[in-house]
Amino acid sequence: MTQDEFARLLETYGADLTRWPEEFRDAAARLRGASPEARAKWARAEALETVFRRDRELGDVPGRNAAIVNAALRRIRATPERSFDWRWFVTRRWGTAAAAAVLAGWLAGVILGPVIEPPPERGVSAVAALLGAGPTDFEGFL
Repeated sequence: MTQDEFARLLETYGADLTRWPEEFRDAAARLRGASPEARAKWARAEALETVFRRDRELGDVPGRNAAIVNAALRRIRATPERSFDWRWFVTRRWGTAAAAAVLAGWLAGVILGPVIEPPPERGVSAVAALLGAGPTDFEGFL
């Protein structure tokens, strides 16, 4: 069992091995005994389950659920968004310059077409064709 499989199963079934499918229990117990990383994940899952158990025992305390939801929403709002923001193309000078350079390169490629043309004749080498030499300029070298 890999660490990723262990973490996925731990998130799915929790820290109690009796809830895990039988085919994974022995491998999970071996990995938990051998790996400090797996033990740390196991300890976090057990702590979370302890909090959930305590919540069930306390029952519904007025305002408690609202406080938990509000605290979670404050944390979500406080974390920076990591998505790509396209506005930097127009709000930053270098972004506008990069967009203009890409557009100019694309337009030049479309308008000018291929720069290197294939050799016109069979007797002319590719190097000679690039240099603009005719077939008679390099007759002694062919």
